[in-house]
Amino acid sequence: VNNLWLTLAMMGFIIFNAAWNAKKRGPGIDHALAISLLAIFVSTGVTLGVLMLSGAIKFVPSQMIPISGMIASNSMV
Repeated sequence: VNNLWLTLAMMGFIIFNAAWNAKKRGPGIDHALAISLLAIFVSTGVTLGVLMLSGAIKFVPSQMIPISGMIASNSMV
């Protein structure tokens, strides 16, 4: 499905899921979910932005969703 909003929603879910799992790795840290969510959102956004601006990828679901998952999972670790 080549839909802008559905693609963004899926990417948002991927980023939230990565932040949720990163939060579990830091028990006792205040606001761990918010910190993780902001960090993963920014790192994924900057990386995808650079890749799109350089022409390496296009904003199509078949490219954006898997690549955002790879970037978010590496940021989570």
